[in-house]
Amino acid sequence: MTPSHSVKKKNTSTLAGFTKSLRLQLNKKQLHQMKKLTTLSLIIVTTTLLSAQTSEKIEYRGNIGLGLSKLNTTGSDISTQGGFGMWGDINATYFLSHNFGVSLGIGWSRYSGKTYLSNYTADVPISLFVNDGNTIAATPAIFHIIGNSDIVENTILHTFDIPIAAVYRNSFNNKIKINGTPLTFTGRTGIKLGIPLSSKYTLDGKSNMTTLLSIPSRGLENVGEDNDLTDKGLYNNRTGWSPSGSIDTRFTASLFVAAGVDYPINEYIALTASVYLSHGLNNPVNHSEQALITFPEQYNSVFSVSDNSKLMQLGVTLGIRFKPKKNKIAQAEKEIIPTVVETKPLVRDTVILRTEIIDTLVIKTEITDTLITDTLLVETVDMGFRNLGSEVIGITIMDTTETGRRIIDEDKALGE
Repeated sequence: MTPSHSVKKKNTSTLAGFTKSLRLQLNKKQLHQMKKLTTLSLIIVTTTLLSAQTSEKIEYRGNIGLGLSKLNTTGSDISTQGGFGMWGDINATYFLSHNFGVSLGIGWSRYSGKTYLSNYTADVPISLFVNDGNTIAATPAIFHIIGNSDIVENTILHTFDIPIAAVYRNSFNNKIKINGTPLTFTGRTGIKLGIPLSSKYTLDGKSNMTTLLSIPSRGLENVGEDNDLTDKGLYNNRTGWSPSGSIDTRFTASLFVAAGVDYPINEYIALTASVYLSHGLNNPVNHSEQALITFPEQYNSVFSVSDNSKLMQLGVTLGIRFKPKKNKIAQAEKEIIPTVVETKPLVRDTVILRTEIIDTLVIKTEITDTLITDTLLVETVDMGFRNLGSEVIGITIMDTTETGRRIIDEDKALGE
């Protein structure tokens, strides 16, 4: 039998115990660091979301994504197939300019898929305790593992995510409008940090394996299930076996990009849709480098014989965008400077134009003529304010009173 995989025998149980203890210490340290990072990110995101209530440069979004995901694993004769994936996040974006901003959020991802191991064989040196007459001695032996078919595992992984991104938006030059608000293109790209929440593998029961035993000192080779050496661990064709366990995972980092459009419902709320892609930058699995099965029948997962793994997601993200409401009266007071101005007379003597803001969209102006006792009221229409510092453009004044029309008619008569 020619093995395609070989496994070194552990020298002592002390070494195994020390390795396990060291791993537990490292896991505790990683868990402590993850808790601190999670707490810090929650504080930052919560503070940012609350500040969105008062800052016009901030918008925030809630997203949920559906599509293909997998824990892409490589190794000798190892392949993977993607499965159903989900992800979601809440993030806040601070715009440094009209088009460019930065965002921070918190989220969650679900990865799933299948991992295939083909043509697997391994010869594992073991010590077998055999009753030799009146004594029980540790006898060197070889445990043979043979995959009669593809060995298939189903995997599921959940992570807590912290996405950090650069954001670009463009309103298509205001040419495409819905409900009076421009349709907006939005793109995001950045790093998504992931903290593993749970992970699980399950062997597909259709996988077929043979496990045999050889004891060179006794002249025994390839002993199968019909033997008097052991009552478990040896099978000629084993199917219907579905052991499961946790995958030993660690902190992850992925590069992601999303591009789509915002469909405005009104000035403050929009529905969003985008294409989403993420690709892992590091290996999220701590590979144990041991045989697929530890004698007699401890299943160790395909990840124990793999080389590398990367997380991947591809799909569509749907969501909603919120913008904080503007204080329009305060904004108008800021943009209309001054509120009392002198203007060209509309009648035969000096006229003072006095502006009073009484609503977010209507400004009433009072014109007082020194020679006429009547007070004229006019309204501004088609305001079209634009923030250009102290400059206000697009204001049309229309006289709406009977007295105003009489005075204008008199002025025209005098002019003629």
